[in-house]
Amino acid sequence: MTTPERVGNEARPQLWVIDSSSLMLVREKYGAANENKVFELLGAYALRGKILFPPEVCDELERGAASQTDADVRWVRKHRERCERVATPENVRRVLAKVPELLDVNNPNEQADPYVLAVALDLQIGGFHVCIITDDRRDRGKKLSLATASGIFMIANVPFLGFMRGEGLLEPSF
Repeated sequence: MTTPERVGNEARPQLWVIDSSSLMLVREKYGAANENKVFELLGAYALRGKILFPPEVCDELERGAASQTDADVRWVRKHRERCERVATPENVRRVLAKVPELLDVNNPNEQADPYVLAVALDLQIGGFHVCIITDDRRDRGKKLSLATASGIFMIANVPFLGFMRGEGLLEPSF
């Protein structure tokens, strides 16, 4: 795992923290024929240290994969060393204290959402401009979405297609 570096007088660098919900939707949004191209484009961000994820994202993808060769699982494994960032326990506690509804009480597995938000919070506190890429946007009953929870912390978020469009990357052909 590498740590993003800051240089004295430069503008705050833009970093992205990606959620498993967005990685899982690549095939649905872009189609099987284009998913490798999308992950290749994301790989360029990974190689520059511009996109990060907590280990819990990889765990969620591996649990939900139809196959361990799914493109999203392959991508996180390939970029794990450079992009994986462990959230500080202090900020995980802070997130869960402020938005305990981020956890799905009916899900017995470790959930990535609090860790995604805590990593973003860690980076923001460290002086980085950070935005969460998530397609978890719908609140369901008492369960809050990652988008809502990040708004409570005043951390920007964008769905995957918004990220791709905003960065001038591959547009889906609908």
